[in-house]
Amino acid sequence: MSDQPGPDIGIGDSPPPREDPDADAISAPGRTIEFAIPASPTPEFCAQIAFFRMSLDHLGGIYKKARLIAVFGDTETGSLPEAWLPHLDTVEIVWADPAEVAKIGAIAQGELRLQVFSEDADVACLCDADTVLMRPIPEILDAMASEGAVLGTIAHGTPFRGRSSVEAWDEVATRLLDAPIPLDHRHTLVDPDNAAQSPRARCPFYVNQGVLFGPPALFKALLPRVRELRQALLEHYGEPFFAGQVAFALTVHDTGAPHRELPLRYNFPNDPLAERLHADELKDIAFLHYLRLNEFDRSRIFTTETEFNRFLRLPLTGSNLLFQRHVLEVTGGSYPWRGPAA
Repeated sequence: MSDQPGPDIGIGDSPPPREDPDADAISAPGRTIEFAIPASPTPEFCAQIAFFRMSLDHLGGIYKKARLIAVFGDTETGSLPEAWLPHLDTVEIVWADPAEVAKIGAIAQGELRLQVFSEDADVACLCDADTVLMRPIPEILDAMASEGAVLGTIAHGTPFRGRSSVEAWDEVATRLLDAPIPLDHRHTLVDPDNAAQSPRARCPFYVNQGVLFGPPALFKALLPRVRELRQALLEHYGEPFFAGQVAFALTVHDTGAPHRELPLRYNFPNDPLAERLHADELKDIAFLHYLRLNEFDRSRIFTTETEFNRFLRLPLTGSNLLFQRHVLEVTGGSYPWRGPAA
């Protein structure tokens, strides 16, 4: 992790003007976008999902009308924290099979996302609970209409710890697909100027599924092969945390599914290294992925009024400051969910 500062985004700077939310709806008449988030039935996940919904509503237009599906998983017949139910009334709740959750953990929710979208939706978006849509994305709607492809950002680093990314991908692909696959992408948080890291930089279309776009029919068609390859990965390599993402990369290659890498603005991590390596992307973030814990606990920001106010008072910079400003803009600076205890 680099400790070099990112671009100068100071506390006193004004946030850039937001597009008229209705303009996007006008430019894309009749288009629909849907979002699916995997989660566990905890107050922390419920709070993040409630804010994701609130952000969509704030953008207006097709985003306010968008279907948001929360795919929960638990090892027992699930129920959500009662205090959060009123705040999820415009979120569709789906439950993964408890037996599958017990067997493969959170992968069960992640895979189920691929088949929950409406068949006639123009864009399906897989996203994590710790992501937020910061602005309208008409360019994604246009790209999906013209390309019909899986669109995503390449993962930050290799899932194969302690090994060359090239050697590991060659071994996995040869074992499961009978031949190596092209490694024509680079991990997004590997410094190109660091020669020692270069063997870990190359990869296939191995995307971070914190934000991933695609046609609903294509996602659903890929699911059987994803599950087959994921199971093979678990059998041969134990329980790698990113087995689902690796299986998806292998599936895209194996099936010849259309795909294209997106720039990091569509899944930008709140990471100083990302700010240094992708400074231009920081200026136009569409989706922010607030997964890093350096400055605040992502899981607690929205759980109580006390935690919410603590977050808004933090002296943040870079992508964290942009996120803080977005929260302030969406909520008006007041904790919006009065049911949960302060």
